Order: sequence, then structure tokens, then C-alpha cells
Amino acid sequence: MRCRSLFYLQVITICFLLPALSYAQMLGTIEVVEAKEGSQMPFVVANPDISVLIVRSEVPGLSFRSTRGVLRVDEPSSGVYHVLLEPGTNVLTFSAPGYQSISGYRIVMPKKDAVTVDIKVLVAGLGGRGAIKIETNPPGATVTFNSVELQNSTPIILSDQPAGMHRFHFELEGYSPIDTSLMNERDKEDHFTFEMQRAYSTLDVKSTPTGAKVIFDGTVMGTTPILLGKLPIGEAQLVLELKDHEPHVQLIYLEPNKTRIVDAYLPIEKGAVDVRAEPIGAKIYLDKELIATAETEPSVIPAIPVGKHDIEVRAAGYEPRIKTVEVLAKDTSYVTFLLTSFPGTLIIASSPTGADVWLDGRKTAAKTPGRLDDIEPGEHQIELYLDGYRTIRKNVKVNAGDATRINETFNERVDLQVSVKSREEISEPVENDKTQNLKQMRVSYPPKKNKVLPRLSVGFNVGNFTNNLIDDSLYMNNTSGTMIGIDTEAKLFSITPLINIYLSPQLYLFTSELMPAETGFFGEPISSINLTQIFINVGGRISANLGIFRVWAGTGITGSSAIISQDVDTEQITGNGSYTEVGVARKLFQYFEVNVNYLEERVDGEHDTRDGNFDIGGRTILVGVRISGF
Repeated sequence: MRCRSLFYLQVITICFLLPALSYAQMLGTIEVVEAKEGSQMPFVVANPDISVLIVRSEVPGLSFRSTRGVLRVDEPSSGVYHVLLEPGTNVLTFSAPGYQSISGYRIVMPKKDAVTVDIKVLVAGLGGRGAIKIETNPPGATVTFNSVELQNSTPIILSDQPAGMHRFHFELEGYSPIDTSLMNERDKEDHFTFEMQRAYSTLDVKSTPTGAKVIFDGTVMGTTPILLGKLPIGEAQLVLELKDHEPHVQLIYLEPNKTRIVDAYLPIEKGAVDVRAEPIGAKIYLDKELIATAETEPSVIPAIPVGKHDIEVRAAGYEPRIKTVEVLAKDTSYVTFLLTSFPGTLIIASSPTGADVWLDGRKTAAKTPGRLDDIEPGEHQIELYLDGYRTIRKNVKVNAGDATRINETFNERVDLQVSVKSREEISEPVENDKTQNLKQMRVSYPPKKNKVLPRLSVGFNVGNFTNNLIDDSLYMNNTSGTMIGIDTEAKLFSITPLINIYLSPQLYLFTSELMPAETGFFGEPISSINLTQIFINVGGRISANLGIFRVWAGTGITGSSAIISQDVDTEQITGNGSYTEVGVARKLFQYFEVNVNYLEERVDGEHDTRDGNFDIGGRTILVGVRISGF
């Protein structure tokens, strides 16, 4: 057979394993030899779709695999194999019992009439054994020998090993691993020392948002973004912290000579707001976004990012309110809204014009046509008075923030709509369309029958009263105690629509425990003295209305009785005098107000058994509530 191509010498070194019970021995090396014409090439291929690979091996029992498939294997003589393959590129694997396979040998097989290939598979290290001593600096590295992990760490001696090439792998925590191949000689001990290079890792830390504090294994390293170098190998804890954001905690493993990238998202921490709002049905807005409706129970708004937020409450007919609250992480903030209704307006007209306007029993300064502003929403009574006509009374509803219009016509005339103030008669008759020769009388306006009854109110007060009782032989001066009482107001008349005069009867009870001035024979204190005192005041008040506030001043006469008791003994002091007071009240609802007033009692008393005058007056500041409209 003619030689059409030449194959040049190639030697491929392959690592091997030693035999069983020690180590599997490597199969050896592959040597490709030029096949010259006339050499032992007894196999001639008649089929153009078959090529022949001639393999010579010193290892018995050799077997073959190919990526294109092996068609047949003949062994004409010991150690010689004829392997039938498909023409083209084949990737071969050589195997034998007790040996590590040789794989990945690539060869292009020619078609018919092409020269076959003569391959030698040689066994390395035949004919001797030796020992291998391995050391590392530092010691303690794990050893993998020919793909088998050994139980002992460095330093280590491997005795009675086949001479030849061996593969080693060394690992030590904190150091870079080493992969190497060593050749040992037969009949001797080969000594090898390896310097382990310390391994480091790099950590690239980023966060959204940036500026988070970076804590690596408990040590603050800086803020994101940050690149941390020369970090120890192994497991570590990474913590990222940023104000008002949830922390990021991660357990990471750093590999030798590699860069680990951590890109963390830090969500904003959240809290809640408890909103209590009136009236029911009001709309609740968070940062201008509608989120809830006021109910009888508080509205809790959850999952709000920490920081300052605007809470607004709106309701039809009420002035909107807005408050800024600060939401804290994992906490609930509380806010309360009590909306105030818009005032309404009354626009009043009449025909004929010029009628006086009364609102809820009180004369106003308006005349028709006119208007009344700042009217509290709700039901009100309007009365129109015009001389010569019957009074018009009308109940109207005033809506918040709205104008209510009234247009009334005086249709019913009356001859005289008067209340008699004086019975003085005059001689000249008065004529009109219905009655003649009626004697004219002096009249007052408005008519008596249309006057509003006096309004009665009741107040309940409490305060700390300082008594002036002085008796150096028995009592201490300026004794204080609790005063409670009730006072009433009965409206007498109005000076102007805003200034009124009231009759004000009052009843107060004062109790105190006095300290005696004297002591017993041995200096011990005499038992305490109890004082009970009643004040009855009758006087008047002048009161001025200032919007939702009212101020007054009053004076009158007072009568008082003081009962002093010590153990079973009782004494009494009675007297009379005068009182003065000033006060201020704030209207909360239509018939309800709270007040604060200063009261001073000036009373000269007489003892039932002792001679002389006793000052049993005093002064106090009282707080209380008042109910009106009776």
C-alpha cells in the first residue's frame, strides 16, 4: 500500500493513577509513528467507508471508544490492535483494567487507499518504585494525590510509589490553592517543598440609595459605594445601615483572589398614623391623596414612609384643617381634627322696607333690606317689626358657608300695635282708616306682647377660697379650702344687642381645716378645727358678648354664716356685707359655655359668745360650666 501522507512524532503527557490498594497507575503516553510503505501493514481496506487504526500497546486488554463509533477491533498478535473506524475526525478514548483512561485524543482518519496510522501506547515508569516527601509552608495543607484526597495533611511522605509523573493539589484556608505535577525517580525519596501564597478577596459594595454605612464583621468600613480590598477568605457578615431605611443584613462567602459584588436595595422604613376626625364622614388626605373617611372609630393609616407628612381633613360646610405629623419607624403617631363649620349669612328684605330685624329673640342693628353675617349654621328664628304692621315671624335654616335669602311682605296692617307705657291721655283725637276718635297714648317700641322673656342660665363653679378669719388667741390667718357653688343669671334687659344686664343670685359653700394658734401644756398641738361657711349673694351683672367669648362684672350684697367645730365644741359667726366679681366665659355649644371668674367676699361677722367683729370674708378664683337657654 502506498504512503500518501506522513505523520510526525508527537508525545502527549497524560497524568495517571496508581494500581488499586495503593494508587491507580497511569496508562502512559501516546506516540504516533510514521507508517512507512512496506512496513507491517497487512490490513488493506476494500470498503471506502472504513479506515483502519493500528495501535500497539505494552498494556494488555486495551479497549477503544470513538465519538464516531468503533466498527470493529481485531488483535492479530499480542499488543497489536486493528481498530476499524469511520473516515473523518475521531476523538478517541483508550482504556485498560487497573489504569486511568486516556481520553480526548483527536485524529482525522483517511478513506480507502490512505495509509493507516500506527500508534504506540506506552506505560511510563515501568521497572521501579520510589518515595515522595511533600512539605508546605505553612504546614497543614490538605493533599489530593492523583485525584484521590488523602487523609493526612502536610508534611506527608508517600512511600512505595511507581516512578513517573504524578499530579498533586494542595489547599489551606486563607491561602491560594496549588495544582502541580511531579516526577519521582525509582529507588529513591524525592523531597518537594511548596510556599503557600496567602489569598485575599475583594468586596465591591453598592446600595440604593447610596450613602449607607458599611459594617463588615462588626467593623465600620465606610459608606456606599465602596471597594474593600485584602479581605480575609471565608464567611463574613455584611450589614448596611441608612437612616429611615430598613437595614440590609447578609451572610457572604469570600473566595480567594476573587471580587464579590453586593448591590443592595434599602427600602424606606414605615410607620402608621391614627387619625381621629369630626364630623363623621369627613375625607382624610395624606399628602393631598384621599386615603380614608372619618368613622366613629379612629382611622389608622398603615405603611407610611417615615418622615414628615401633611394630614388634611375636609368636610362639606366645614373649614378644612391640615396638620403636619412626623411618622416614626415601626411606631404609630396620633392626630385629632375637630372641624369648625363655616358661618352662614342671612340676607333679609321686606316690603315695605325699614323693618327692624330680631334674631333668636335678640334685636340686631340690621334693618331691611340688610344682612346678618357670621351666623352659626342651623335653625334660627327671624322676627321683622315694622310700625303699623303685624309682626312677621319665620324659622329659617342657615347652611354652613352659604347665604340664606328672606324676602317677606307685610300684608296685614294694624291700627295700633302698642304696649302702654303711660296712661296719660291727650285731648286731640286720632283718626285712621278703621277707628275714629281714639284717644292717642304714649307708646314704647317694640310692642309689649312681642318682648322676649328673660333668659335664665345656671352655672356650677369650684375653686380654692382663702378665708380672712382672724383670732390670734384661737385661729390662724388666711386659711384656705375648697369652695363650691351655684350661680344663676336672669336677663333683665339689653342696653345694646351685645350688652345685657342680669340678676345674679348665688349660693356658695366653703369648708376648711384650720390650724390652731395655741398648743397644749407639753407643747403638743391642739386638735384641728373644722370650718364650714355658707355665702348667699344677691346682685347684678353687666355682660358683654365678644363673639364666642363673654365678659362680665358684678356686685351685690352677701350674707354668711360660719360654723367652727373642734371635737364636740361648736361656735358660730354670722354677718353680712358685699361682694364683687369679674369673669370671662367661652361658648362651646348653643346653650353651653365654660367660665373663669374672680370672686371677693367682704363680710363683718359677730360671734355667738365672743365680743368684737370678725372678718369672715375672703377671695377665690372659680372655674365652672354654665347651661343657658331655659
